[in-house]
Amino acid sequence: MSIVVKYVPPEFTPQLWPYVAKWMESGAVYSCGEVTLDHIQMHLAQGQWNLFVFESDDRLVGAAAVQFFNRPTGRVAFVTALGGEHVVSNDVIHQLGALCVQFGATQFEGAVRESVARLLLFMQHGFVEKYRVVEFKL
Repeated sequence: MSIVVKYVPPEFTPQLWPYVAKWMESGAVYSCGEVTLDHIQMHLAQGQWNLFVFESDDRLVGAAAVQFFNRPTGRVAFVTALGGEHVVSNDVIHQLGALCVQFGATQFEGAVRESVARLLLFMQHGFVEKYRVVEFKL
């Protein structure tokens, strides 16, 4: 299966949302309650986050929500949500990373479940586990 990654301008997010929402849901489910599906939709529609879709044979097979922000040491492309059919592959990650570079990104990050971290580390695409975050409410 050959997958092509494409950027979607914010003005087209409302048209595509019914098709990509199911893939964005994983970002909401695994965000520890910090992000809902409605939040993802709002950030994408307002252009604060960026929507990328994955196509195979002219049909959508997945999507990703990516937010960009600057640190003193680089510009981060942070994957907030990603899902679909066979979308975690070296080729798809390479394509998504190349598109993120066009937005000035120098780093590619995302918060992932332990099982996804193991997969990405195993793929030998250059991913390293950066840190683990813990929290308690004040």
